[in-house]
Amino acid sequence: MRLYEYEAKQLLCAEGLSVPTGIVVKSITDAVEKSKKLQGQFVIKSQVLTGNRMKAGGVVFADTPSGIPDATEELLSRTINGFKTDGVLIEETIQFERQIFIGITWNTFARLPVAIVSLQGGVDVEDLGNDSVESVHLSTLNEVQDASFRDLLRSTGFIGDDLGNLVKIFSVLWNLFQKTQANLIEINPLVQTANGRWIILDVHIELDDDALPFVKGYLMDMDIVPLPRPVRQPSLLEIQAAIIDRSDHRGVAGRVVEFNGELGLLIGGGGASLTIFDSIRSHGGKPANYSEIGGNPSVSKVAELTALLLKQPSIRKIAVIMNVVNNTRADLIARGVILGCLQVDRIPSEVINVFRVPGSWEDESFQILQHYGIEPSDRTVSLDAAAMRAVKGTN
Repeated sequence: MRLYEYEAKQLLCAEGLSVPTGIVVKSITDAVEKSKKLQGQFVIKSQVLTGNRMKAGGVVFADTPSGIPDATEELLSRTINGFKTDGVLIEETIQFERQIFIGITWNTFARLPVAIVSLQGGVDVEDLGNDSVESVHLSTLNEVQDASFRDLLRSTGFIGDDLGNLVKIFSVLWNLFQKTQANLIEINPLVQTANGRWIILDVHIELDDDALPFVKGYLMDMDIVPLPRPVRQPSLLEIQAAIIDRSDHRGVAGRVVEFNGELGLLIGGGGASLTIFDSIRSHGGKPANYSEIGGNPSVSKVAELTALLLKQPSIRKIAVIMNVVNNTRADLIARGVILGCLQVDRIPSEVINVFRVPGSWEDESFQILQHYGIEPSDRTVSLDAAAMRAVKGTN
């Protein structure tokens, strides 16, 4: 669950960190009323669940309060990286001497959280090479990480008061990271004013969707509704697949995520679907989609999803790969996939390059597939081997 910037700053303020003084408005009328009480220069920022807002035109400036309503109207009418603006955050402009990047996230390979710092912050920080970023792994068992933060910051040249103040900021972020079950807290930029004060100009916080029930009370207390949010607008294919999935209560045949590839995927089996997808990519394949099938979906539901994929101009072949199934009938999957091919006038043996669905009713599925000239793969063919066959059959 990605937080809007103003929500993330609410959390930071509650923890005692400094952010610019600001207000959130959702309408031009609201902007007109609230701007009457303001003085100075302002930055007005679209509140959208996406990054790179500056480059996409989602950040504008007003030299006086009188410019706020027009800027608000302009931003509310814009779509930023595919997202409609949910509101705008109006903040005082901050003059600063330098800007840096700091953050805490997860290193999935090390299976540990990691603290990150770069002396170069700002809108182009994502373009920096690894040589510009320092990091240190944090122990999930150690509540006090100040020594780790101190070592990290010393390695980048901080000393004296700056070192002490930044250690405190990192410590607050670490406590918030744990409290909210976050996957990422990214401060960019963290700026220092002429008098040495550190202020957070922008922040990106993502929470673990699976952990939301455990932090629900805390988020509700902070006026944040704990519900997963899309990080991008769904494509037409994804919307159509969701409609198919909802059309019949039996099982799952959908949850499609579209990619720019040529191999259509009908995959499933809990975490196996992710394993299959990753394996196909590791063998050089170009998936056109991710999907999930399971829970014994109806033949018509599988057929509709298959036909939908085959209607996509980019998809040349489809691969049907699942883990060993016990709550899904392999023969119904086979019937659905073949019916879907026939519905769009495609010859099943020419477009299905792998069919691996071992388990319940697999013998019956073999008979159906062989009738249409398709050689099924049984459980002696590993998921990785099936993925490799799918890639080779597409090239």
